Amino acid sequence: MEDTVFSQPLSPGKRVGMPFLTLTDRLEIPANGGRMWKVASVGENVGVFLATLSPGAAHRLHRHPNHAELVLVTAGRIDQTIERYGTRRLIAGEAAFIAPGVRHAVQPLDPDTTVVLVLVGDGHQYEAVEDSADPAPSRPVQVHES
Repeated sequence: MEDTVFSQPLSPGKRVGMPFLTLTDRLEIPANGGRMWKVASVGENVGVFLATLSPGAAHRLHRHPNHAELVLVTAGRIDQTIERYGTRRLIAGEAAFIAPGVRHAVQPLDPDTTVVLVLVGDGHQYEAVEDSADPAPSRPVQVHES
């Protein structure tokens, strides 16, 4: 794999190929209920993001029409809701996959909960479409302990 396949947007429009990323290489982007950083772009279609979430600051039900999302919990616990699947509690080391266009929401449960988001498709931009007209999932939600 070429060095330039794995790159970091250090500033808008500027990319640098590199084998290692440090904390200062991340680009902070706006986030609801915490902080989010664009960590890297991989190839043409994958973006990697890191987010810290605070309890009580849920990311409301929303969808991403242009990409799938893999959510990997690296610290703390979250309640992850995915349309048609309900809600499942995830702990550090567990993950959820969300297909393009599927509504989903996350509720962090612990201070400094950290998740890694891998966006596949048009994964370089973290676009979200809020679904404010219907804030509830389409089925009754059941929380499953892991």
